[in-house]
Amino acid sequence: STIQVYYVMVISAFDDIHLDTVLKNLEINGHYYNKNKIIKVNLLLIIMNGKIKDKKEDYIISYLKNKVNIYVLRTSPPFGRSIGLKMGYQYIRTTLESNNNNNDNKHDIIVFSLDASIKLPNDFTKLIIKSVSCGKVAFAPVCKKNNKWVEGGYGMVGMCLSDYFQLSNGWREKWWYKWGAEDVDIITQIQKKLLIHRPKVENYLHLGSKKSRKHNGNYYKGKNLYPSYLPVVPITDVMNNNGEDSNMIKKIEKNQDFIQSK
Repeated sequence: STIQVYYVMVISAFDDIHLDTVLKNLEINGHYYNKNKIIKVNLLLIIMNGKIKDKKEDYIISYLKNKVNIYVLRTSPPFGRSIGLKMGYQYIRTTLESNNNNNDNKHDIIVFSLDASIKLPNDFTKLIIKSVSCGKVAFAPVCKKNNKWVEGGYGMVGMCLSDYFQLSNGWREKWWYKWGAEDVDIITQIQKKLLIHRPKVENYLHLGSKKSRKHNGNYYKGKNLYPSYLPVVPITDVMNNNGEDSNMIKKIEKNQDFIQSK
């Protein structure tokens, strides 16, 4: 059956400084995979600047034509990434894939919450498909920012759409309307349901500003949103060109040999 991969991205306007980079990367990913009719690459843009059509929209649709299926959902401000993502996932389920009857397949419909300031590897869609397993595994790769691995950021995650709607709340717009810690909230929910594959992926780069936001555990405790801990998602080693975590595989094999020798 056809594997549908939806990149879901929330923006405030089309003049985002890094949007062209994201579109170029998606074009490469989409062009490569859409040659094979079994895999379809889609981009759902949630624009939170009102319902007036932007003049750049036609350019973007034309740019990605025949490479990535692009859909646009407009909503009114104020901007809130968790609000937009929640709307986007619901829109895919009820509108774009409402006639899809393959929800029990191995890969189902895959959604990936993409940031607008990311440079993707050329084979990133392949990594998502290989890493996600419905009812079992979500994919939350670690990107680099300013030559450092962003191990504390959880906002870009791929999973089956059916698994998302099994979460207790999903993207929770009420809590993170202003503060913006929706990534910690969503990864905590996912951990309760699925294993999380979290490798460091080369050429997966965050192009945002040098300033970074650190989550404050005291903020959570003060709001009674969580217990006294924050989620800890195990990090695996850097993936090789085949999408395999070779160092981790060697460690597992070595440990198995050790156990067998006993």
